[in-house]
Parts: sequence; C-alpha cells; structure tokens
Amino acid sequence: MLNDYLDQAQSLLKAGQPFALATVVRAERPTSAKAGAKAIVTADGTLTGWVGGSCAQPSVIRESLKALQDGQPRLLRLCPPEKLGRAGDGITEAALTCISGGTLEVYIEPHWPKPHLIVMGHLPVAEALTTLGKGMGYAVTVMGLDVTPGRFPHADVVRDHIDLSQIKATPQTYIVVASHGNYD
Repeated sequence: MLNDYLDQAQSLLKAGQPFALATVVRAERPTSAKAGAKAIVTADGTLTGWVGGSCAQPSVIRESLKALQDGQPRLLRLCPPEKLGRAGDGITEAALTCISGGTLEVYIEPHWPKPHLIVMGHLPVAEALTTLGKGMGYAVTVMGLDVTPGRFPHADVVRDHIDLSQIKATPQTYIVVASHGNYD
C-alpha cells in the first residue's frame, strides 16, 4: 500500500503537480482510521487514500490546501468538541461531530515539485546560469544552437535546438533567454 502512495507522489512530482501527504500519527479509539493511515491531497482538493471517514476528510482536505498555500507542514488534531483545547504550539484543532467520539492526529506535509529553469542560449552566461540553477535545486533544461552535454554538465536536459512544445510550463517554470539576440 505504501508503494501506491510513493508511486502516486512520484508521478505528481514528475508532472509538476503539488500535493500534501496526510498521515495519521495517532488515533484514540474509536476511530475508523488507524495510526499510519495515509492520503494524498492534490491542489484541486482531491483526496486519495484513507485518513478517516466523512467527518475527518473535509478537515484534512481544508488543512492540506492551507499547507499547500503557505508551504508549512502542520499537525491537525480532530476530536469531539468537548475535548478541544490543545490548539497552539503547532497544533491545529477541528471538532469532529461524529458519534464515534474518537480522536485523530494527522500530520500534513506539503510537497512541491522542483522549480524548473529553462536556459536558452549557448554563451558563458548560459553556462553560469545552468550551474547556479542546479546548485539552487532547480531542474535545469538548456536549449540552443551549439549546446552540448559537455558544455553544460550540470543540466538535466540538453537540447541543441529551440523547441518549447515539449516543455510543460507550470507556475514553477522560469525561462531565461541568454542568447545576445541570437534566435530571439
């Protein structure tokens, strides 16, 4: 089951899609979810997996979307209204109105794909940008005439032609034209 989540997470990262991983870290009976249960929540609010039933899922989705907005992980405590009162110190609380009366603690961790730097050009400034981008954790693509893997050893993808049709641009894609007017 864990491999399913890991495969989905890897697929989302490759597709440039952010997601949050929600993991039940503590369950106080009676609850339908148990410690270790996991779900992935995508930026459109889709939940795949299991972190509790219809009482828990809306709160997990809401907090996952907040985590994707602010980039901060969080611990969500879901409990009956009469047990609320531990919010603060990094804990967000939400009331569970289910009859079961149990408590869940869910760790929500946002994941963003690597930003993508596309450098167009073959001049020394393009070489420097490629090295800098890779050092900063970007996925780096270089395109241009006279571009070779030997000249751009830090690039993930090297194309000796300009073709943006194969590039999937996301909000995390940055394009720098460093060609001194060549093929602008």
